[in-house]
Amino acid sequence: MSHHANIQGPNLRSSNGKDGVQRFAFTLIELLVVIAIIAILAALLLPGLSKAKAQALNVACLNNLKQLQVCCHLYALDHNDTLPPNNFVYDINSGGPSIGFSSNVTWCPGVTRYDTTPANIQSGLLFPYNSSVAIYHCPADRSTVETIDGTKLPMLRTRSYNMSQSINGLPIAPDGVILPPS
Repeated sequence: MSHHANIQGPNLRSSNGKDGVQRFAFTLIELLVVIAIIAILAALLLPGLSKAKAQALNVACLNNLKQLQVCCHLYALDHNDTLPPNNFVYDINSGGPSIGFSSNVTWCPGVTRYDTTPANIQSGLLFPYNSSVAIYHCPADRSTVETIDGTKLPMLRTRSYNMSQSINGLPIAPDGVILPPS
């Protein structure tokens, strides 16, 4: 003789009324509470993640500047402790070199906002010391190239950094006339 004990607690009855059948389901309220908790956690975490991303981009920019400074230092060691010149003076109207100035006597020729290719970076005096076009551009810089008339082009600039033309100075004659580089 077999005895089947029918042990039934308050939670063992299904919604369809059959005894002994157990179904697990979430109520709409429970589901909404879980979604609300996830939304609150996301709202708390996402700003922190965007700040971390911004900080990582800033660190990458600083590292690029450090690499360019190392290139300047190496250049100076090879050139009698002289910093690389920035003697490339541009004609405002054409964007090209001013008469009497050569594009091959500067740390990085070209106009940052007009350059569409890395050719100017690669022809600069610092490029042989690192050979990386990437160190000339800050990852956080979303500036785009523009034409000489100011039209924005849909491409990122090839470089983000510039150097003052006062670095290493322009060759000036005793009478105050600016001389073109020889």
